[in-house]
Amino acid sequence: MQDILSPLGLNHIRSFFSHRPLVVFDFDGTLASISSNRDEVHASDLTRALVGRLSQWIPVGVVSGRRLSDLTERFRGMDRVILAGNHGGESPDDSDDSYRQRAVLAAEDVKQFLGELSKIELLQAMPAHVIENKRLSLTFHWRGVDPELVRKWGQEVRRIAAESGNFRMIPGIQSLSVIPRHLSDKGDAVLGLRDAARRTHLVYLGDEETDEDVFRKAAGEAFLGIRVGESGSSAADWYVSSQSEVDRVIEVFLALVAGPTASAVSMSRPA
Repeated sequence: MQDILSPLGLNHIRSFFSHRPLVVFDFDGTLASISSNRDEVHASDLTRALVGRLSQWIPVGVVSGRRLSDLTERFRGMDRVILAGNHGGESPDDSDDSYRQRAVLAAEDVKQFLGELSKIELLQAMPAHVIENKRLSLTFHWRGVDPELVRKWGQEVRRIAAESGNFRMIPGIQSLSVIPRHLSDKGDAVLGLRDAARRTHLVYLGDEETDEDVFRKAAGEAFLGIRVGESGSSAADWYVSSQSEVDRVIEVFLALVAGPTASAVSMSRPA
């Protein structure tokens, strides 16, 4: 992986943005810093302003593991930004029959999974805040939970998912997402947004394992994948060292599509 804010990376962005690409972001850990309280996670005023300004010049999307309704609340007033929730399983287009059919099947899978969980005495002691039921998928949040309980509960959750065969299990930062195989993943969703926006080129920024679906499926000359946090196992070719550098990257994008006066950033990295 190479630093996208290095001189080499900035030159690559300049060339890539001549194609006026679709730019898509993950939310938690990318546009917003991660917090122990997921309900309090918000993009900063600066990030919101930059994303909003960028969306006035080129198509911009956000694809998140959060429910679409949750995501919509966090981007209230930013109507140009295209949103997709539940790891891409909730389409911004309610008229899409394939999304609706997949959602129905995924919701039934989640309902059955929760029914299996309720039968296990060990899991009945799990606090409500640990399980985030997003109707089409589940996320177990382990932050603040005793490590021994995380081990035991996680083992049972994985067993149920494996016995069913209908789920993907994706570990996150002190979390575990259980996603029905019927549901579209982030890779499918982002490629769908690219086609809907009628763009040949695509940029995606994300920070964890669910974002690897995009990095793998979209790989090619017409794709610029940027991982937040360097990772030797990532399919992305480029990275920024931390979430705090994402605003800088957006400023670079904005300067290229709207002109240097649209952003305070210069096109050379400060010493």
